[in-house]
Amino acid sequence: NALIETSIDFSDEDLPKNTMKKFSDLYTNLKKDIEQQLNLSRKAIFVKEGIKIAITGPSNAGKSSLINFLVNQSISIVDSKSGTTRDIIQANLEIDGFLVNIFDTAGITKTKNKIEIEGINRAINLAKSSEIQIRIVDISDQNWKEKLETIPILGLIHIDVLNKTDLMKVKI
Repeated sequence: NALIETSIDFSDEDLPKNTMKKFSDLYTNLKKDIEQQLNLSRKAIFVKEGIKIAITGPSNAGKSSLINFLVNQSISIVDSKSGTTRDIIQANLEIDGFLVNIFDTAGITKTKNKIEIEGINRAINLAKSSEIQIRIVDISDQNWKEKLETIPILGLIHIDVLNKTDLMKVKI
């Protein structure tokens, strides 16, 4: 700061040769300090608020079964009938000292049902704000590759899960 003020106050005089170098070094160090503080604040947010994981996929892919398995509780309804999850189901757990918020979402599918459409919109918005997005599909479905492609990649990190391999007639 004094270096900058000096250069302004005495602008009609020649500055010492190393003044600009010192200013450049100070600026570089300040920039590094700010970046470090921003990184620390991001980590603090993860510690305080937790890491968001959104489980997304088409209807009946196994999203609810996955969240139930991960939290070792039956918190989400599982049924062979599609559309049992229309709203967001949340569970929290700790993994290696970090709070993890896992979300089961409505199946991403084409529908005209306005309640399902709202659930799908909520699923997409949640995935957009998640650090991790799990895209899950039923691999026993012949169209599983196409269904996987219809699930937009929205999280910072995404993981694809091929589910229901036990139902396949031919193993891959």
